[in-house]
Amino acid sequence: MADVFNQFVQFGYEFEKLFSSTFNHVCSTILGTTDNSVSARGGRTHPIMEKHQTFFVHHCGSTYIVKLAGLSGAMAVALAAYGAHFVSDNPNLSAERKRSMEHANKHHFLNTIGIVLASVASRHPKVTSTLFALGALLFCGPSYAYAIEANKTFRAITPIGGILSMFAWLSFIL
Repeated sequence: MADVFNQFVQFGYEFEKLFSSTFNHVCSTILGTTDNSVSARGGRTHPIMEKHQTFFVHHCGSTYIVKLAGLSGAMAVALAAYGAHFVSDNPNLSAERKRSMEHANKHHFLNTIGIVLASVASRHPKVTSTLFALGALLFCGPSYAYAIEANKTFRAITPIGGILSMFAWLSFIL
């Protein structure tokens, strides 16, 4: 079992290398910065922002992980609002689809909390946060697709997302 877990951790490192360049581009485009002092527009950030960003790097390990948690949390809130207004109130949707939306959103929030905890409490924050992000994507994504569009195409991969989330929580003990 330890050998399988070590291979999985190695996969996480390899995935992080592949994922980081795309993630850096997204951060610089959407969030405005990829490092602690230079904005995406080329100018320096305000000294107060530098101080807070330095705090996050020192105490949270990586601003990227904190930004990932912020993006994930914002998406979870937006999807919760969508579910409350358009899925739960829709009399034409089955109870199964409504439960799928609620279940996906609950796990999305739990994985977002896990990403935040990974930035503070994990000895391998990039691996742990990547596992949480992939777990949320592969578990919640197909569940959201089914709840919103009745699309069952990707439901077979939801157990993989659940397993990744379990590995993410277990990675705290390494």
